[in-house]
Order: sequence, then structure tokens, then C-alpha cells
Amino acid sequence: LALVFDKALSYGYEGPICADLRGALLGEESAPTVWGAVCGLGGRGISPADISAAMLRAVTEHESGLRVRATDWINLEL
Repeated sequence: LALVFDKALSYGYEGPICADLRGALLGEESAPTVWGAVCGLGGRGISPADISAAMLRAVTEHESGLRVRATDWINLEL
């Protein structure tokens, strides 16, 4: 599992680094699952506890068998 934290949005619904990494690994047999988290938009604060909680959530979901999920938005209400 690779959880990518982005502080920007690209065209679409996820961060640019996550999209680039997912695209670069597309078709690779041993590629990890790549999920994105967007945080810190508009100067919003992000704490180590926020990052830790997001990572624990991702690991728990991945271990339960989930392989595709929507981008995680941290400290942002849409």
C-alpha cells in the first residue's frame, strides 16, 4: 500500500502526485495499491495526528480487502 499525501488538486478528483504515481505504476505486476489523501488546502493546518489517523485508516481498510477507494480529504469539508 502506498498512501500519497498531496497539498494540491489536479484535474479530476485527486492530488497530482497520487495521479502521477498511479499512472507510472499502471500495468506493473508487483505494483502496490496507491491511494491518495488531500490535505492542507488553502493553508489549512495538518497535524502529525491527522496524518497518523489517515494512515491507520488506510492500512485497516487495505487489510480488510479493500483495493479501490475514493480520495481521503483531511480537514476539509466539501
